[in-house]
Amino acid sequence: MPDQIALLAQQLNEATRRGDLAGAYATLKGLRINDAARVASMGGVCGSDRAVNRSAVSIDKY
Repeated sequence: MPDQIALLAQQLNEATRRGDLAGAYATLKGLRINDAARVASMGGVCGSDRAVNRSAVSIDKY
């Protein structure tokens, strides 16, 4: 499972870098909460506000 977690963390990191929230969600979908948290922390999502800020800007446009 550690190799799978690392792969998912990389996918999540790439999705959030692109601002692809659907891709980020798809990466985490179906994981147990502790595995999702591990993936998010390894992917650097916990310390990054970029994806959240982009989604807020998108929502504010409408």
